[in-house]
Amino acid sequence: MSTGPSINGIEKVHGWQVITPDSNNDWLNQRDDSFSDFIEIGNKKDKSSVSIFVNFSQGILTTRDSWCYQYSKKSLETNIMKLIATYNRDRGRLTGLSNINDKDLSGFIDNNPENISWTANLKESLRKGKVIDLNPDNIRMSMYRPYTKSWLYFNRQLNERVYQIPQIFPEKDSDNLVICVIGRGATKKFSAIIVNTIPDYEMISKGQCFPLYIYDDSEPSSKTEDLFYKSQCSKSFNKVSRRDAISDFGLMHFCNFYNEKSISKLDVFYYTHALLNNKNYIDRYIDNLSKELPRIPCVKKYEDFLSYAKAGRDLADLHLNYETVEPYKATIDTGSLLYSQ
Repeated sequence: MSTGPSINGIEKVHGWQVITPDSNNDWLNQRDDSFSDFIEIGNKKDKSSVSIFVNFSQGILTTRDSWCYQYSKKSLETNIMKLIATYNRDRGRLTGLSNINDKDLSGFIDNNPENISWTANLKESLRKGKVIDLNPDNIRMSMYRPYTKSWLYFNRQLNERVYQIPQIFPEKDSDNLVICVIGRGATKKFSAIIVNTIPDYEMISKGQCFPLYIYDDSEPSSKTEDLFYKSQCSKSFNKVSRRDAISDFGLMHFCNFYNEKSISKLDVFYYTHALLNNKNYIDRYIDNLSKELPRIPCVKKYEDFLSYAKAGRDLADLHLNYETVEPYKATIDTGSLLYSQ
């Protein structure tokens, strides 16, 4: 009488393999230890670490995409006006009830998903009686998915998480480039793309975004205008000042490695972009890249570094200007349109 499938056959052919976790406690898909020899692309936990970028961010997480994203600017404005009107109407009902809990709150607010989409942060704004007004300046162009632009209503109250994006794209006309990479824990294979507009959190799957520039608020803390401060600002008063997001330590890392002082931060930025798109790099360190932020090796020769930096520029041009770039010449085999009998 058969007892069904058995694992005894594996034992007979000595088919068992002993697996020992490595220093990272990885059992399967163990990381390549040589990865740790390279400079970190960024590190927010250890301020003393040497990394290429001084700051980075995840993309915008609205948790109400159907309201905050639209391909039509007019449709977006109509959506947001409807949501804001519903919110402010409910805010009026809750005057004097700031301590109301979530359970009781549901009896006062409009829960129709066709009128509004509630989240924890929006309910908290409601409890505090915060007014939300439509601001046309909050309507920004964004990169919703790779090579797919969409209008976004960029607003802290209506976007559940904005992360560091206000320091990367603080104004409509903010000039910036951002290398976006697949984030840790994503199920998709690692990839990288450059954008020049606000990226969505899932534009490239839990994306981590490394900018060329960081913008800081240049307004003085005192409410009184400081004429000396105004004269020193690189931009107009009450706006933001721009600085490099590539760290001085990151630049010196490459200058020292190649003994070449002419390397610029822009070179490092484009070199990094090219390296992150290198198939050999991705294939070798795929297990590392699925579990931690990238680290960037130095190619052996300065001439190779320059070649990578140029390749990064050329690739960025394709990523940014995909709508106008000349289509790749290819012949498409559509097969036979006739059915065989």
